[in-house]
Amino acid sequence: MMAAKLKVACYGLNGHQILGQLKDHPRAELTAVAEITRGQVEERLGAEIAGRVRIAPHLDALLTDPEVDLISLCSPRRVEQFDHAIECLRSGKHVLAEKPAAFTVDELDELHHVMGKSRAQFRQMGACGHEATLTAIRKLVDAGRLGEVVHVCALKSYPHHDGRPQDRGVDGGLIRQAGIHGVRFMQRATGLRAVRVCALDTTHGDPKHGLLQMAASVALQFDNGAVGVLACNYLNPRGIGYWGNDQLRVHGTGGMVEAVDGFTRCRMVLGAGTPEPIPDVPASYPDFFDAYVDHLLDGTPMPYDPEEDLYALRTVIRAQDAVDNRSILQV
Repeated sequence: MMAAKLKVACYGLNGHQILGQLKDHPRAELTAVAEITRGQVEERLGAEIAGRVRIAPHLDALLTDPEVDLISLCSPRRVEQFDHAIECLRSGKHVLAEKPAAFTVDELDELHHVMGKSRAQFRQMGACGHEATLTAIRKLVDAGRLGEVVHVCALKSYPHHDGRPQDRGVDGGLIRQAGIHGVRFMQRATGLRAVRVCALDTTHGDPKHGLLQMAASVALQFDNGAVGVLACNYLNPRGIGYWGNDQLRVHGTGGMVEAVDGFTRCRMVLGAGTPEPIPDVPASYPDFFDAYVDHLLDGTPMPYDPEEDLYALRTVIRAQDAVDNRSILQV
């Protein structure tokens, strides 16, 4: 007897849509799409799958489709995606939403409210490829190997390309869509949450019309009294050898740990000891989408609580608010 599969619909291609992950997936299948053409499905999944996928005229058609359990949202304009997620949840459809899932704190609060009342579940996209390293660092922190965490520094740097939208309504802007990765690094490695934030950004260096956020610097204070710095930009040179120049450093009273150069170089230094590799880095880490499918079908736990990730979103929303208001804000 064939095991039940999760029936998935994909809406839009503006972001990290999961079409490719649905090819020969053992526990999930693509049943319908909207704001995606049959040709685009065929390009990613082949003619056989494309031939049996329903092409819906709009999102509303997916909401009433009994052959849809989960809707993966990569809405053409990210600023509209919050409304789309709310519609999905109220229709009883599980949601996987590209980041940022909300643009304002009011939207995020409403999302929490609707999540609490819906029988459907919500997750935001964005699990990175560094989870195993972050898990190992968190183990060091929780064991007190670094002493008291005092200073946390993160970098998220992507290359610039002509497709970077000048209009933040398309993708959320640099801080909300890229900076959230750096906040995730900080949270998952230390267990700390930001309580105050201030930030500066610049469009200097934008080769087009001078509207694109090219770089931002965010200062944070955490709930244990520690402080942090997040830098994010679209200045990663192509020749560096990796798409995202991701870096994290955690400084404590007993030592420091770093994962730099796209997390390709990792080490820790404790007290007067010499640098050594970070111990207990898991050989593998659950794929986020696979874990979500298993969770929905079997109730198996997710790698981390959705509230943790939504708090990272709250932090970058407030960071963008701090830029816009030129002030220091409570998270």
